[in-house]
Amino acid sequence: MENDGEGEMMEFVTSVDNYFISLFTKLSAWFMRLTGRTNFFLAKIMVCVMIASCMVSVINFWFPLLSFPTTILGVVFNGTISLTLLILLTLCDEAEKNVFSHKRMLFFIHTPILRFVSLMFTFNVVPLLFFIVIVTSKGIIDNAINNAYMVSSTAFLYLTSIHPPTPGKSKIREWAESFAAGFKKLVPIKIQN
Repeated sequence: MENDGEGEMMEFVTSVDNYFISLFTKLSAWFMRLTGRTNFFLAKIMVCVMIASCMVSVINFWFPLLSFPTTILGVVFNGTISLTLLILLTLCDEAEKNVFSHKRMLFFIHTPILRFVSLMFTFNVVPLLFFIVIVTSKGIIDNAINNAYMVSSTAFLYLTSIHPPTPGKSKIREWAESFAAGFKKLVPIKIQN
């Protein structure tokens, strides 16, 4: 009996995870068609958002930007996390260099359970923090900074778990080439005097 409950729970986790994998795969394919950049570029953007979220809290210790003060423990904790996140930036660069080889899979190993826990944490904590901010009359900026880390970390896990789409010419490159081709067609007209 107990195994049936575990099997159903794992089936639920897998189905939710597959839905979000599919969603992030479509987002990555659209982004690659538009810009020519892979899902690892998007993952780097998510890491930058996480670093920015931590650094705002660190800066808040010296220059109050938020409606709540940052303690010295918060400075050390957020500073350490920011430095650790820099490693993820270099891993994203390496994964992007090896995007179409088997080595890409060695950089990021995420299980469906890890992604699901991160997803549930994001969907449970973000609305709760939003409610707390509204009740305590803190600003929307505080809420966005508090929630940015969780949302972007979940997006990072999914973006680094998907297979990159096949390469092709981006819409921006196509537009730039057609724009440049229009200038090449222009030929000066000789005017007779």
